[in-house]
Amino acid sequence: MKSNKGITMVALVVTIVIILILAGVSLSMVLGDNGIFKNATQARDDTNIGNEKTALATAFASIVGNKFNAQTDDIPDNLLEYISVEDIEENLPGYTNISMSEPNDDEEVTITFTNTEKKTYEAIVNKHLAIKNIERK
Repeated sequence: MKSNKGITMVALVVTIVIILILAGVSLSMVLGDNGIFKNATQARDDTNIGNEKTALATAFASIVGNKFNAQTDDIPDNLLEYISVEDIEENLPGYTNISMSEPNDDEEVTITFTNTEKKTYEAIVNKHLAIKNIERK
């Protein structure tokens, strides 16, 4: 009697089907709407916005620190009156195209700037120099 060694056609087809299913699931996890690449891109964008918010907040702190002595001066309620584009340019080295709108009815301004990586951002800042929102344009 002849001995059959090896795999059958059915076993081969089942194996290929399982491999295709696993490949499809893996691709959807990597490339899908909630995939690894999309999540990584979102995390990078969130980090960049956080970095720009920190840079702008640090610049504001420097400007206020240079203009007022916290131990002897009364800090005014509306700090926007004491901030200029020139102050921001001086405290954000390497940043370009800095502009600031006139205050709106809510006493907020929009500050637009381009960072050292040539990415443009727009920040909404209230009268206390709190950054309410920042986004990439």
